[in-house]
Amino acid sequence: MGDTAILPLDAMPPRQARKSLADEKSFLTRRATLAPATADPKARTVEVVWSTGAPVRRRDMAGQYTERLSLAPEAVDLSRLEGASNIFGIAAYSAAEGDPLELATTGVYKLPKATAAVLAVGARVAWDNTAKQVNTPGAGRFPIGIATEAAGNGVTSVTVRLDGVATAAA
Repeated sequence: MGDTAILPLDAMPPRQARKSLADEKSFLTRRATLAPATADPKARTVEVVWSTGAPVRRRDMAGQYTERLSLAPEAVDLSRLEGASNIFGIAAYSAAEGDPLELATTGVYKLPKATAAVLAVGARVAWDNTAKQVNTPGAGRFPIGIATEAAGNGVTSVTVRLDGVATAAA
């Protein structure tokens, strides 16, 4: 049968420790220091540094490259940022207007529904902030998630899975 030797377990050489990827590769990470002192709940504002324009090394299937975001006025489009502060959530507790509040922005919740709205399971739903109820997506309504149950005409509530995404009215 050839030169095969069977060694008892105690005679086997010790297994080398497995090297982690961190031992062999350097990883790029992103970190941000949150500065809650810049938040002004009464004015509903917060300072944001979107980019410093500093070069950043990136890697894709073609290899490494350096990315540098332009800060020139013609290269910066903030139109999609307008209204981005609209985050729909379910309050964890009662609070006075302007006071800090913890919101659940994801999860499944039973919410009031426009009586005439007809929603199928999986249908995209939107919040009508004037009527304070879920409805089908439309002008002036904020997309918030999907219906997790069917709710037809005459039904006054629906179970919705919130998607946790900042929304802007359609």
